Amino acid sequence: MEEKILQLILSEIKDLKVNQEKVYREVTDIKEGQQRLEGRMDKLEEGQQRLESRMDKIEGRMDKIEGRMDKLEEGQQRLEGRMDKLESKIETEITDKIRALYDFREVQADINNRIITTLDRIEAKVDVLQMETAQIRRVK
Repeated sequence: MEEKILQLILSEIKDLKVNQEKVYREVTDIKEGQQRLEGRMDKLEEGQQRLESRMDKIEGRMDKIEGRMDKLEEGQQRLEGRMDKLESKIETEITDKIRALYDFREVQADINNRIITTLDRIEAKVDVLQMETAQIRRVK
């Protein structure tokens, strides 16, 4: 009977060893899987860091672009202000020049009318003198 018990114990010990080996293999597989997962996590973290770095660069570029856009807008506003002043100045000068031309035209029209009137009088006098000269010639 002792022999049966010993064989049973021995059988149990063998089963325990087999099961222990299975557990050991499973633990080893789990460790390997965990190492693979850790490797993948490391790669993910590196990728995340690269993405963050690229995002930082993009944000830096966007800040530069925004700064340049602000400068462009300021320049545009300055140009608009200068254009408004120039437009106002041109309108004022043109209006003044048109008035001056109109006034000059009126003055010139008056001068022309006086010249025409004077020419008409001179023409009338010449006509009278021609008639008198013709009469004097006939008399002679």
